[in-house]
Amino acid sequence: MRSDRSRPRFSSAALLVAGLGLAGCPEADPVVGDDVELSPDSKAPNGPRIADVDVDVTHDGLIGAADEAVEDNTVATFLANVDDDDGNGARDRQDLREGDDDLTDIVIRQVSGLGTAKLVVSVSPAIAQQRTRLWQGENVIADSILNEGVVEDIGDADVTLKLEALTGRASDWDGRMTITVRLVDGDKTISEDQVKLRAAAVIFPDNLQKPHRLFVMNVPDGQDNNVALLGAFEDRPDDVELYTTRANSYFFDRWMQDNWEVGSQTVPKAGGGVKEMITALQLERDYGGQGLDAFVPDEWMGPNRGFLYPGGSETSHNYGGNLEVAPPTADFPFGRMIYGGGDTTLTGRRNPDTMNSNQVSFLNAQEIQGPALEVSSEWLAVGHIDEIFQFVPDLEPEGDRGFKVVIASPALARQVLLDLQAEGQGDALAFPSRRDRYSVDEMLAAEEFMALNEAAQNRIDEVQADLMRGLGLKEDDFRRVPVLVYEIDSTLVAAFNPGIQNLVTTGDRVFAPDPEGPRVGGVDRWQQATLEALADTELDVIFVDVFESYHELLGEAHCGTNLEREPYATAWWKVEE
Repeated sequence: MRSDRSRPRFSSAALLVAGLGLAGCPEADPVVGDDVELSPDSKAPNGPRIADVDVDVTHDGLIGAADEAVEDNTVATFLANVDDDDGNGARDRQDLREGDDDLTDIVIRQVSGLGTAKLVVSVSPAIAQQRTRLWQGENVIADSILNEGVVEDIGDADVTLKLEALTGRASDWDGRMTITVRLVDGDKTISEDQVKLRAAAVIFPDNLQKPHRLFVMNVPDGQDNNVALLGAFEDRPDDVELYTTRANSYFFDRWMQDNWEVGSQTVPKAGGGVKEMITALQLERDYGGQGLDAFVPDEWMGPNRGFLYPGGSETSHNYGGNLEVAPPTADFPFGRMIYGGGDTTLTGRRNPDTMNSNQVSFLNAQEIQGPALEVSSEWLAVGHIDEIFQFVPDLEPEGDRGFKVVIASPALARQVLLDLQAEGQGDALAFPSRRDRYSVDEMLAAEEFMALNEAAQNRIDEVQADLMRGLGLKEDDFRRVPVLVYEIDSTLVAAFNPGIQNLVTTGDRVFAPDPEGPRVGGVDRWQQATLEALADTELDVIFVDVFESYHELLGEAHCGTNLEREPYATAWWKVEE
């Protein structure tokens, strides 16, 4: 059983309105859409008895003649409507309202000379019918119940339909769909037209993206208070908002990183730019509904803030600390998702504990940042890759790669101890202000302890090799920081000193756990080794006391925080084309 940071655990539209919609999606109120914004080059009227459907395949937020010209060779975009614009606590896919601008316009051109014919619209493939709704005014035209519907009043003027996704891309649906309109007279199809669309990918930012909001729980009292961390965050960049949650509102569940991964969906916006819906991946984490597993749906969600939840079985490998985003590289222009797994502990015992397949499938289904790369973390007690490495900006890069990988190094921690011993400083103490203190000589003389750290270094070297292969990195892209490990039980390990690499990145500064290493002449030699490692990045490194507030609970600074960041400037639809 995976250790969990010593945390307690507790265990025809009428059919739709009648509650017979998509399984897992409660019945929804109908929506009346706004008039579509047409391009200045809007088309001339069609001839009589012609079926014609147009969407924004040129990705300029407008619908006009230019879209008709290329609609056979490209796709339009649409959102999963999973935010809460009206503040009623439900995602809008379940509670639609007039004026919801998260829906995509589908323009059906006027049919003249209609006579006894009718215009029928349908969605394919079948999975897209289940995952989307197509509305005309207050009526559902197509969804999981209605395979196809008749467009009303099409003989009088152009008609604007509204499209929304209920779930977005998933393992069983790549987000692609086709909308077909057919002009039917009796049993005969007189004219037909179709357009292709694709649901927006949920894209997760890396640590180089501009930070907007920093989340942390306020634990003001008790021996394990985090006053030091909150105080350090006063030195964050001025344009980063600090969002604190109340400890007693979430049963003192301080592990803000573990509950959700913040990404975004984007689609083109009229007038240029993009419309963003901040979209969280709600992670599988069981805290009985009393902890931060309730934070996203109960507190965080709102207008242009929504979430998707693939579900899965309980294991700490599902948590956010076990999910990181590598910054963009030549092969991965939106970065690459990385998660921890594996099957063997440091002692050789089998431990095939990894992220649930539902979550991995969700990540891979977005495609743009995949396939997700798995690296070994099953040898750790909590099992998170942020216990091993973290990506940070390189503000003065020598090449075109603007980041470094800060990676834990037991070998460097040991070398610092050996250097101290050689200097005659064997009695210098690690954790000098704590109850349990260890001298340099004591740590180096502990043979089993040092052998365990050698095994950990070997595993970390394997992780580095996987990152180099999976991301095209070189040795110089890594910056080692001194972190030793110790045995939690007979097979799994955790950081012995506060894990420096488990840091919080906010622009040009990082908040790193204070390793509380041996001091000589007032200088912490593990801090010094860290500063030397990161010196060429030009980052401002701020060491923070997290010893009792996080470290002794099997976590560090990154584990207790989360960040909303700016999305990538490049449009995903340009890359996918």
